[in-house]
Amino acid sequence: MGKYVSNISEIILDAIDLEQLISEYVPLKRAGTNLKGLCPFHNEKTPSFVVSKEKQYYHCFGCGASGNAIGFIMAVENLDFLDAIERLADKGRIDLSQYLEQPEKQIKTSTPIQNPSQKKKYYEISKHAARFFYANLKKSDTAKAYIQKRGLTEETIKTFGLGYAPDEWRSLLDYLGKPPYTPEELETCGMVIKKENKNDYYDRFRDRLIFPIIDVQGRVIGFGGRIMGEGQPKYLNSPETPIFNKSNTLYNLNLAKNVLNEEKVLIVVEGYMDVIALYQAGIKNVVATLGTALTSQHGRLLKRYADEIIIAYDSDTAGQKATERSVEILEAANLRVRVLQLTDGLDPDEYLKKYGLEILQTKLKKALSFTDYKIHLLRQSFNLNYEDDRRRFYEQCVALIKPMPESALKDKYVKDLAKWTRLSEESVRKDVFKASQDKTQNQKSATRNIKRSKTFIIETRLLYLALLNKESFDKIFELVDFDGIQDFRVKKIFKFLIGYYQVLERFSIEDCIDHLSIDEIKFIQLLLEKSIAAENLDREIQLNSINFKIEVLNQEIIMILNEIMVMKETDEISEIERETYLKALNLRLVELKKKQAELIKALGR
Repeated sequence: MGKYVSNISEIILDAIDLEQLISEYVPLKRAGTNLKGLCPFHNEKTPSFVVSKEKQYYHCFGCGASGNAIGFIMAVENLDFLDAIERLADKGRIDLSQYLEQPEKQIKTSTPIQNPSQKKKYYEISKHAARFFYANLKKSDTAKAYIQKRGLTEETIKTFGLGYAPDEWRSLLDYLGKPPYTPEELETCGMVIKKENKNDYYDRFRDRLIFPIIDVQGRVIGFGGRIMGEGQPKYLNSPETPIFNKSNTLYNLNLAKNVLNEEKVLIVVEGYMDVIALYQAGIKNVVATLGTALTSQHGRLLKRYADEIIIAYDSDTAGQKATERSVEILEAANLRVRVLQLTDGLDPDEYLKKYGLEILQTKLKKALSFTDYKIHLLRQSFNLNYEDDRRRFYEQCVALIKPMPESALKDKYVKDLAKWTRLSEESVRKDVFKASQDKTQNQKSATRNIKRSKTFIIETRLLYLALLNKESFDKIFELVDFDGIQDFRVKKIFKFLIGYYQVLERFSIEDCIDHLSIDEIKFIQLLLEKSIAAENLDREIQLNSINFKIEVLNQEIIMILNEIMVMKETDEISEIERETYLKALNLRLVELKKKQAELIKALGR
């Protein structure tokens, strides 16, 4: 077993009376030699839950649940085996230290085992401190005003045991730092701090809203304190102590584990208030880390209780980076992971207040897979109406999709990527499924494919014509809005030519070496070498300028169609706002298509 002797189960079962244990959770009535009651594991009106005092065993004839005292406490309190052993030992007043497996080796190879009676004292101190803070909340007008401002109910205050640390240096110390406890023990529990060069102490938490941190067995093990006005740090947590380890503790897991259904989904947020706001609103399967990044220990702890995790961190840049790190840890723990995509840089508490419970619940149901989340961020990072942005977006998406096993989902990503980047499915599929292609080759292929797009061909042809002489450039300048050019190099060179042709009549590479980058000069050289000479210069300028305008309109049409699609799917605005916005977009769409049709007619198509 690793922690306790191999027969620890028998030792615990011998010491626990099953009738007494189950009676703490379910009223039992005598039924012959057995006891009977309503099953705690499913809803029923007629008692079918039977406890055998003789066999120290329970069985439900309704749902089939059965087992001994260990199995019962694991099921009813949603504990793993070791936690259940320790919980029953606590109930049966069993000193587990005498049943530790090979204690001599443990002492030699790790830190000394904490005296169980001393640890029990630390739990007592923490419990009394929590009661002290809770009582002081009612005495503080500042704390009550803050609680009211945050919209917390009296029931929520009780559920989480919220409290207040008075704005004094010794209030908790004076309350608890006397027999049977000592200031040194309070320091060990992280509640007071020793003054430098003095044998005296002062309270760690002062003038803060207090959040007791409770483990899965219902014991207070530490505290978080939030400042209610100006000042830093905004949050202050208990330090590591013999009973509190931040890397192995999740806020509200003690309550969240009890509401998990068959799907076993937990939501992980970043802060105390996110947990409390969601819990109060009815979303109770929520936990938070305690001022530290998610660790592999957190991953293993979550795996005990859940099969799937929804990460709901703040939607700012820091939250996005934390999400990426957390996904790696959770997937390594063999957990399914989805990501809640919030907007406006809001945290879950703020989002709930702004948009309401119904929209947040819809968002949770539609939480993205990590791949979808990454692609969503990439789409926000790049303007897909521009060639260079599409190229970089394509490269990063291919790198993301390529390692995925072949599946219908991978095939869908290929189709979506082709649509977003205006490429053929065949070319995208070639890059995504080619196993032997390394990253460099992949990027070259992506660049090559994108540069064959119609818009790029038109833009580079216009640039070639503009490079021939000032007269050609002037005609193009009259017909084309350079701001509509997508390729960043083509646009930069065109804008350079505005000043260049004010001084010189004909283009020469030697005259622009000091004004353009090496990459841009190489680009011009390649364009001049590979382009086919114009047979009718004026006609080419005219046709390519019209085609350019058609493509600019086409890109705007695609943008509006994408906006319409997003607007139809969004649940973040009211139905009236949606209809108003959709009407405006459709009017603009009709206007653009009309202009496009006139240009196509001018081409004589």
